[in-house]
Amino acid sequence: MMKISYKKVCGALALTAIFTGSFSSIATAVTKTQANVNYGQFTADATWVGGVAPVSGADSIVATTNMTYNGSFELGSGQTWTRTGGTYVFFDGGRDGIAAALTLKSGSSMNYAGRLNETTSHIGANDLILEAGSSISTSEFNVRIDIASNWTTTWVADATGVTNFNAATSRITGSSAIFDLSSYDLGANGSTIVFMTTAETGTFGSVSILGGYTADVDYSYNGNTQIALTNISAIPEPSACAMLAGLLALGSVMMRRRKA
Repeated sequence: MMKISYKKVCGALALTAIFTGSFSSIATAVTKTQANVNYGQFTADATWVGGVAPVSGADSIVATTNMTYNGSFELGSGQTWTRTGGTYVFFDGGRDGIAAALTLKSGSSMNYAGRLNETTSHIGANDLILEAGSSISTSEFNVRIDIASNWTTTWVADATGVTNFNAATSRITGSSAIFDLSSYDLGANGSTIVFMTTAETGTFGSVSILGGYTADVDYSYNGNTQIALTNISAIPEPSACAMLAGLLALGSVMMRRRKA
């Protein structure tokens, strides 16, 4: 089931939606022109009743105009979002003072011909959450600190790694990154994970590694074409640390006895 609500905000379409399940209808954002400003609306398949789609088959939405995301938006497994026209696509947690959050669940896909970015008018904190097994690409990912100081991108790993975010260019200076490696299998997959393929500008202002691991971020991995987590290593369990400390203490005592 999908429910869609929208309103026009400063010449763009403000969209709030929650995707659950999967369905066969296709919603398309069509462009209208009024005083040189683009407006958009969603048109639904005739089988939709009251804005609710049937819960069977595959699902896709095609955006052909500028879009503003407010509130929470989630793409589920088997669902796709494609932007083929318009000038840019952006989160806007600011015009309404609302934090915006977009989650790509495993098995979902987003493909943007234009830009995915924050705006200068943001107020709320904005979040992009990428589950392993999702797919995302855009011509530009623009979340630099001067326009998006509250922006956080989160990569959630499965056993094999994280989603590789494909962006032709990216501007990430000062924004935050979180890597949840709770489900990652270090022994099977090694100490390096590529998480972006991009020509990037800048570095993240803060990086958090979750799940009992530490890592470094290499912004010039593979000849400056990718960004990767490198030197991933497990943080020793407290019990292991205590045991090591005990062994060191015991060794120290034995050395003193020998000297005595």
